Amino acid sequence: MFGGVFGGSNTNKGQAQPMPGSMPGMNAAQMDPNAQLAAAEQEMEMVTEMFANLGELCKQKCIIQRYHDEELSKAESVCIDRCVSKYFQVNRVVNDKLAKLSLANQQG
Repeated sequence: MFGGVFGGSNTNKGQAQPMPGSMPGMNAAQMDPNAQLAAAEQEMEMVTEMFANLGELCKQKCIIQRYHDEELSKAESVCIDRCVSKYFQVNRVVNDKLAKLSLANQQG
């Protein structure tokens, strides 16, 4: 889903990948422009939601509620870095598993 920019799986390099919500067996070049636009809007919405969730989750976990400084402390900065890294790592694992399940359902 978020291959390349977000570290998703690139196991089928060189092959056209279906757009989210597209018909199985169709690549982006075979979809009509309205379907491509709808799929792109859906993916943009999902990315926006993911970043909002990521920001809120890591803020709650890492930043103390009573601000003493205008800058992040070293501990807060390290915590946020680890939180973001783990979030993307888990997201990648989940996306890879969902892609494998989807492929298995299409083939069988």
